Amino acid sequence: VDGQPTEACLACHPAHKPLQIAYDSTAESATCGSCHSGVYVTWQQTASRHGSVNCAECHVSHGLIPECRSCHGLPHDASLLSKFPACLDCHLDAHDLPVKQ
Repeated sequence: VDGQPTEACLACHPAHKPLQIAYDSTAESATCGSCHSGVYVTWQQTASRHGSVNCAECHVSHGLIPECRSCHGLPHDASLLSKFPACLDCHLDAHDLPVKQ
């Protein structure tokens, strides 16, 4: 990220294994956005509550795409889940969820 000191890289990347990425939920989302710019811009502009959640809160390891249910449990009854088993069938984009206006 522009202006980020080189030492900050070591928080996520071991010096001798730079492709090994490990971070915790305090990792700065702008750092993720330096490579994942399209998703980052969408996430920054969302009106959903997910816009206030740090990237590493959901993506606890690099490349992990979490199940919505890992945080949200089963928010709908079984009959609805049987018709629409994938959350993003209705909610479309986890980075920019539809919200009530």
